[in-house]
Amino acid sequence: MALTLATSKGYKFVDNSFDNSSSNPHTEENSTTEDPNMSTLTREELDAKLTTLEVRMDGRIQRIEDTTKRIFEEMHDIRKEMQETRREVRGTKTTIIVSSVSAALAIVFGVAAFNSSLLGNMVSALGVGKDQQTVHQQVMETQQILDKINASNSATQPAIQKH
Repeated sequence: MALTLATSKGYKFVDNSFDNSSSNPHTEENSTTEDPNMSTLTREELDAKLTTLEVRMDGRIQRIEDTTKRIFEEMHDIRKEMQETRREVRGTKTTIIVSSVSAALAIVFGVAAFNSSLLGNMVSALGVGKDQQTVHQQVMETQQILDKINASNSATQPAIQKH
C-alpha cells in the first residue's frame, strides 16, 4: 500500500508495504519525490501529525458543540421568558377586561340610581304640590264656612240685642 503525504516542501510518496526484501522502505530507491531536498516521513511522525490534527479537530468540534449547547440553552431561556410574558399579558388582559366591565356597570348603575333619585324627587314634589292644593282647598272651604257662620251670627245678634 502506498501513501502520499503533503509536507511543507511538496508531496512525498511513501511505500508502506511490509516487504522484507528491502531493509528500509523509506530509502530513495523505494520512494519517489518531486523535490530531492524533501525528507522522508516515518510512520511515527505521520501518527504524531495525525494525532495532533485529531486533537485540534476534537477541540474545534468540542467548541462548536459547546457553542451549540449554549445557543440551545439561551433559546430555552428565551422561550421560558416568552411563556412568562404571555401569562402576564393574559393576566393584564383579564384585568383590563374586568376593569372595563366593572366601569361600564358602575356607569350604568350610577345613571340608573341618578334617574331613580330624580324620578323619586319629582314624584315627591308632585305629591307635595297635590297635598298643598288639597290643603289650600280645605282652607278655602273652611273660610267659606266661617264666613257663613259669621254672617249668620251677625244677623242673629242684632235681633237678640233688640229684645
